Amino acid sequence: MVSLKKYALAIATLSGLLLSCSDNLDDVSEDDLNPPGEIPADAENFMRSAPVVFTEVNPQNFTFQDEDGDNSDWIELFNPADTAVNLKGFSLSNSESEPRKWTFGNAIVPPQSFLIVYFSKKDRADYETPSDSTDMLGSGAWSWSDSQSTPVAGNSIAEPWQTSNYVSSVNGRRSISGQMQLAVNTELGWSSACIFVGVNSGSTSDVQDLKTANQLLLTGYVTKDEPLEIRLTQPDYDDWLGWSTTITGTGDSSTVYKISLPTGTSFPDLQNIYGTRFAAVNNHYNRVQFKFTSYIACNQGHFPHTNFKLPKSGGSVFLFDSTGALRDSILYPSVPQGKTFSFAGNGWGFAEPTPLGITSEAYAVQATNRFELPESGFYTDPFTVSLTSDSLSVARCELGGKLPTETSPVVTTLDISQTTVLRCATFRTGALPSDVSTRTYIFESAPSIATAFITADPNSLFDPDSGIYEEGPNASPEEPHYGANYWLDKTIPAEITFFEPGAQTPAFSKTVGYEIFGNYSRTNAKKSFALKFRKRYGDSELEYKIFPEFPNLAVFKDLVFRNNGGNFYQDYIRDRLGSSITQGLGVDYQKARPSIVYVNGKYFGIHNIRERLNENYFLTNYGYDEGSIDLLKTNNEVTCGSASDYLALERYIQANDLRDSAAYAYVQSLMDVDNYTNYIQTEMFIANRDWPGNNLKKWKSHSPETKWKWMLYDLDWGFDNGHAEDRYASMNMFEYTLDSTATSYPNGVEYTVPIRNLLKNSTFRNRFINRFVALTVTKFSVDTVLAKIHSMMQEIQAEIPRDQDRWGHNASYMENQLSKIENFAKIRPAQVIAEMEDYFGLSDFATVTLDPGSCGTISVDGISLHHATALKLYPNIPVTLTAEPSAGCTFIGWNDGDTSSVKTLLPADGSVYTALFR
Repeated sequence: MVSLKKYALAIATLSGLLLSCSDNLDDVSEDDLNPPGEIPADAENFMRSAPVVFTEVNPQNFTFQDEDGDNSDWIELFNPADTAVNLKGFSLSNSESEPRKWTFGNAIVPPQSFLIVYFSKKDRADYETPSDSTDMLGSGAWSWSDSQSTPVAGNSIAEPWQTSNYVSSVNGRRSISGQMQLAVNTELGWSSACIFVGVNSGSTSDVQDLKTANQLLLTGYVTKDEPLEIRLTQPDYDDWLGWSTTITGTGDSSTVYKISLPTGTSFPDLQNIYGTRFAAVNNHYNRVQFKFTSYIACNQGHFPHTNFKLPKSGGSVFLFDSTGALRDSILYPSVPQGKTFSFAGNGWGFAEPTPLGITSEAYAVQATNRFELPESGFYTDPFTVSLTSDSLSVARCELGGKLPTETSPVVTTLDISQTTVLRCATFRTGALPSDVSTRTYIFESAPSIATAFITADPNSLFDPDSGIYEEGPNASPEEPHYGANYWLDKTIPAEITFFEPGAQTPAFSKTVGYEIFGNYSRTNAKKSFALKFRKRYGDSELEYKIFPEFPNLAVFKDLVFRNNGGNFYQDYIRDRLGSSITQGLGVDYQKARPSIVYVNGKYFGIHNIRERLNENYFLTNYGYDEGSIDLLKTNNEVTCGSASDYLALERYIQANDLRDSAAYAYVQSLMDVDNYTNYIQTEMFIANRDWPGNNLKKWKSHSPETKWKWMLYDLDWGFDNGHAEDRYASMNMFEYTLDSTATSYPNGVEYTVPIRNLLKNSTFRNRFINRFVALTVTKFSVDTVLAKIHSMMQEIQAEIPRDQDRWGHNASYMENQLSKIENFAKIRPAQVIAEMEDYFGLSDFATVTLDPGSCGTISVDGISLHHATALKLYPNIPVTLTAEPSAGCTFIGWNDGDTSSVKTLLPADGSVYTALFR
């Protein structure tokens, strides 16, 4: 290890060199970047003239989070002196002609210490050290698990560990410990185990004001690689709905777990915290043990933040003193992925990030590939790959997906005559290895649909002990094998190369994060997987119109390649079909297209490419930043944002009679009622029995402010799937959805609060009835749904036999399932209307013909008709018709002489309403 004194002198020398260099790093020789010999005697004089010097630049940070949890770019400064330095009045700039671009506030750098400055545009001038510590370990503690549930109990455990009590005291210092393990309980449908500790007594009224805190620090042991959920509890929420985060154990009792807290919000309400709930994480069935010897809330302070950012492609940073005199500067190049431009004992160069620490080794240059590999793709004729290099370098390659290392075989030529996955890089002594070139050559005919080549380390994928596709050593012997590797929240680096149908060259190749995705379908041999486009892997997003049907969707941070979920062995289209029939209704759902996937050159068959319904969905579809989104799961667990507003809405709905027009209007102001109606009616139409006690999401934005909306996903159990229990399968969907006595999964009353109460309002109920009728002759009509079924199947028909053979599907059984889907589409419109008539007691009907002509549409309580249509409406249910002209057309009246574009009437049998446009 280099001593701090020698490090300081070396820094001064190199800083002096860089001050005098040109604006182009190409003019800086390797001898300049790695100066030989002793440190010059005048270096100490330079050190005295520059109170702090640059030591590291990271223009693409993804490992060192700031106090807000963001991966802001940063530079590192070092104070080489024996006394502290206050940088107040000093300034940083990326232009020598603009010395006061950003000015330090109070920022004291201790002697021979480092300071990080984030280039985030957040403009925080001061360096604030941690303060305001509050001990979070009070005297009150309790536990709960599903074994205490009634009338049906589970077998999960929550109990003390190593001590007889959860909270113990040694030398006046409290600690908390415990162990938990979830157990599968199919009768309950859920598992739970938690341990609670109060900040004080544990009473909901015995709260602590933590408003000055922005960080939690927990010191102690958590079982290695096991997740532990931590929730702050506040009096106005049930403890299991508190603000939450998850930490993953290191197995080391000296670990300090740092958790950033949101500030200035009502969720969590940091002024009213009464305790912390530690819980086993859903779907993780290994035992998790923990012991924290210290647990405090504090103000973590913050490093300074400038008001400008660092260019990723290279640039300059200048340090000026309070008089405007230049005191130091750094000229940095484009930095390889995952590296920084740093000073080390051997000079400036590329290195592993070491924020607030000494860099031991840096490479002045990165080796460059001098070879050009043929593009990935489908080939029929053999060919030879040549890998050229200069006299100081060699090309090293691996086959099958492994990344090349300095011990990989040296390759100059390679004959390719069969399917091959090739990964090569250039290595040079004293230089950082080049970027890796990855190619997949498939010797077979190209599929008729889009194709994705996935390349990743084969051990990370398929090693029996650690591979994410494998059960591993901790899998439960019982289905669904909780504890298996494929249940872990584990992301590995991979590369995707994507081809459009018929294309000879890739549409794009990206390095991504790759993880197994889904719920019980993880147990299938073909697993769903998710791709994450993040700065830590390569590009922070994918800029590509991957869904041709939706060209407005052009930026993605996540994609899912789905294995058909719970219908893996049954069909290819139920889930995609159920959501696609809502196109144009304003309901959020995952856009989709089919693809063929190859993993490390091996055929993995048909996967549906889907959007991922997480916080990044809203950037793609609305341009909304994830920080403005509240996104909630089925039981109002928070995916991002807060549940506060939605829980307040539900409380209002339950406390007020929505038959009152003012109460109904207030609810309309908070939730998109038409969106919700379309959502509910879609789930009811497809007869999804894995809902609403599962697969339910809702969201809103705060900037801009929007109403609550609902999202469709995971519709596998619709279209006569057959998975539902007999007691639910025999119920019609109105009885099932609106059952006011149902408890818990799958249709508990807690999941249907809005719809059951909204239907008490006559205006909503009438609109609900009329809209459902209109949907069954438009979006949900027999012809429309059958056309979608046939289109989806025709698109993948040529690929089905090979996929079925690859995964052992029963072709006859899948054909039978397709027939069930088609038959459901034929009978369901009339069936669901009959269910509705039975539920609401609608015995009479009136056939009304609506004709919008060719220059507009007629909407029936918001559902548009584009052609002349005969509707079966109800004479005692008023309906609102709206004439809507197409572009370039003008509404002039109705055939009955009425000139108002909106008319509300009681339907009369045999009546005809024609909208007149010109």
